[in-house]
Amino acid sequence: MLLKKIKLENIRSYLTEEIIFPEGSVLLSGNIGSGKSSILLAIDFVLFGLNPGMGSALLRNGQDKGSVELHFSIDSRDIIIKRNLKRTQTGVTQDYGYLIINNEKTEGTATELKARIIAILNYPKELLTKSKSLIYRYTVYTPQEEMKTILLGDKDSRLETLRKVFGIDKYKRIMQNAEIFIKNLKAKNREFEIRIENLDRKNTEKQEKEKELERINIDIKKVTMDYENISFLLRKKKEELTGIEDLIKEKNRTKNGLELEQNNIKNYYLRIERENREINTLQNEINSLEKELKGKKEENIDELIKKRAEIYEEISSKENEIRKLRDKVAELNSKKDTSESLREKITELNNCPTCLQEVKQEHKHTIIIKEEKNINIILENMNETAKKIKDKEEEVKKLKDKHEKINTEINEYNIISLKFKNLKEKEEKLKKVDREISELNSKINETHALIKELDEKIKKFQNIEEKCLLFRREIDELIKQDKMIGIRKATLEQNELDFTKTIEILKKEILLMEKIKGNLDYFKKLQKWLTDNFINMMQIMEKKIMLKAHSDFNSLFEKWFAMLVDNGMINTKLDEEFTPIITINSYETDYSHLSGGERTAAALAYRLALNQVINNLMSEIKTRDLIILDEPTDGFSSEQLDKVKLVLDELNLRQIIIVSHEPKIESFVDSVLRFDKKEHVSRIIS
Repeated sequence: MLLKKIKLENIRSYLTEEIIFPEGSVLLSGNIGSGKSSILLAIDFVLFGLNPGMGSALLRNGQDKGSVELHFSIDSRDIIIKRNLKRTQTGVTQDYGYLIINNEKTEGTATELKARIIAILNYPKELLTKSKSLIYRYTVYTPQEEMKTILLGDKDSRLETLRKVFGIDKYKRIMQNAEIFIKNLKAKNREFEIRIENLDRKNTEKQEKEKELERINIDIKKVTMDYENISFLLRKKKEELTGIEDLIKEKNRTKNGLELEQNNIKNYYLRIERENREINTLQNEINSLEKELKGKKEENIDELIKKRAEIYEEISSKENEIRKLRDKVAELNSKKDTSESLREKITELNNCPTCLQEVKQEHKHTIIIKEEKNINIILENMNETAKKIKDKEEEVKKLKDKHEKINTEINEYNIISLKFKNLKEKEEKLKKVDREISELNSKINETHALIKELDEKIKKFQNIEEKCLLFRREIDELIKQDKMIGIRKATLEQNELDFTKTIEILKKEILLMEKIKGNLDYFKKLQKWLTDNFINMMQIMEKKIMLKAHSDFNSLFEKWFAMLVDNGMINTKLDEEFTPIITINSYETDYSHLSGGERTAAALAYRLALNQVINNLMSEIKTRDLIILDEPTDGFSSEQLDKVKLVLDELNLRQIIIVSHEPKIESFVDSVLRFDKKEHVSRIIS
């Protein structure tokens, strides 16, 4: 991980600031309180979000919103993360932020961003639920005072913290979970033992049911054979009965046919009688029509119809002209009324309604004369038009009289035509009735022959009903036998089905019990293995890893302390609880008896040793090339400050960020960033 740039807005003493981080060793220089440590807190916040109670400490006083944007790179990926703060009635909270990876932007909540960052840094996923990232805290950035707290704190708290950062606490969780699992296994095994205690009884019951099922199957085979024999006889008798019933049906059909034909003979004679009466009636009507039409003939009336149409068209035309003339009279009458009204108004008018000047009598007289002329002309036109209307109405009356006369002639011709048509129809009907009588006489002869044939056929069906009755009695007896055997067969088959189902249920129960028995054996072995082997193995693994971590930690602690405190009289090591043991001239001394510079050196040595141990245990994390040292030289002498250069060279990291107000450190770092604070506002000055 390489830090590139950070942007601050309303964060602690910063208003708006952008800080670029070079590669190599970088010193954040400035007086105490200039805002150096605020940069480190901002980096911690933008990566992992707010720690409890930190919101008010981060957001600048008097501001409602703030933000931190960090630019960094990991494995050739350019990454930007931004988090926002907002002040509410209940306090300062995190707002939505975003993450940009290789120019691809994703927005998210505080928790979502933390999850993405932990994945990018390749930190363990269980860190997502923790308020702070212990790995980041003890490999990248640890406030110097916090490290002193670990050194001087309760040994149990220190061991618990180290277990967490070493990732060794997982073995404790594994053993606890294993004990819970063993307890659950014991309960499950007791349950399984209860569930299989009837296994032998179930096997015995299954065997008995199978024997009974064999006996039932033998009985079913015997009764099935009897049932098939009866069914065969019954089927044969029913077939024979069907043949007899078909003969009876044929006999009945023949009798019905005979009766039908006899009825047909009667109907034929009645129809002939009816047709003869109709012939007489038709002949009389024909004679009457022939007398009436004697001397008359059908004439063509098309010319009359054409002439009637022409007259009707002429009447319509004349009536249309009359309507137009009446419209003209109405229009003239309207004009006359208008002129008369104007004449009366002018007569009564004294002053012009527009200009209010007096209207002279000469002018009024002129207008009145003009309007009277108009009225006379209109009256002449009205009289002339009225005369035209009267003439047209006379013409229409004459045309209508002519039209009525032609209608009368057409009606008379139509009546004669209908009578001729009626005469032809009756003559045709007379011929048809003659043909029908002839056909009926032929049918009568044919029907007499058919009746004789049907009488002969009926004589062949003697005693057929008695034979049918005998077969039905035999069939009824067979049906009774068939029903009794069917009931017996159905009962046996139901018993077979019941026993089969019971056996299947028993098989499933036995199979399940045998499976449970197999699982029980497996779970008992698993329980024994977990109890006798697994937990012990976890304890051994935990102890070995802890011993290895302790050995590496102790060696590195001694190395860094010796490098920082070049005094052969003072030696240090770690006890089993990772507590530093200081000896001066081979005499153990308390940590508090050391000088300020020696205590700082011990804390820094502990810090660097912890960093390397964690990085070695978790070789896949992406923050191995970065370390941030906050005031690591508090109380150092000038000679000790010189040792810091050796430490930096020995670390050989891609990026080291040091926060210090010691000017001497500037001489052996690659870059210096200076900070200043004026009127409560921090800013970078170089």
